[in-house]
Order: sequence, then C-alpha cells, then structure tokens
Amino acid sequence: MRYTILDLKEVASVITGAISDIQRLSGREPTVPGDLHIKPIGDLDGFDSYCSIEATVLIGQRLGKTFELESIFISEDGTRALTIDEIVERVATLCSGDLNEQVG
Repeated sequence: MRYTILDLKEVASVITGAISDIQRLSGREPTVPGDLHIKPIGDLDGFDSYCSIEATVLIGQRLGKTFELESIFISEDGTRALTIDEIVERVATLCSGDLNEQVG
C-alpha cells in the first residue's frame, strides 16, 4: 500500500508528540525526536517498554484507533525496539483504511 507524504508526516507528528508528552508526564525533559532513525526504547532517556505501552494508548487515542498490540514500539516477534520510521510505517499500515478514507 502506498501512502502520501502528508499521511506519513501526520502519523510521525502524532508519534513524536506522544513521545514528548510521555517524557514530560514522566518528569523528564520533553523530547521531540527530530531523527526518525532513533529507537525511542533505548535511545531516549528513561523511555522504556512501559512508557511505550502508555505511548501506544495515547497514539491510538489521538488517531481514534484501538491497536491490538500492547506496544507499537516493539517488533512483532518481541525481540527488538523499532525506530520511529518503522513505527510510523507500522501505524500507517494499521490505520491505512482510516487514513485513506480521510484523504480520499
């Protein structure tokens, strides 16, 4: 499936905004990742698998989507943390019907 750049930018904005909000709510310096190749789990101060679960719920709320996954920040097989680019692609795929309806 192909997405428009706007779709992916919107998804990236929601994801990075949620990461920043979770960092702030956790008492850490709010971080808006500019590098989409970083892995929030492991690369951002204090952002761990528990934070990723909170961020997954927050991202779902902001997109009006309930994810069947505990965390969109961890690979499907549970063995590695994903980069923001990979998370954006994953969320865009999970929401593809919703995004296409909004755009089309």
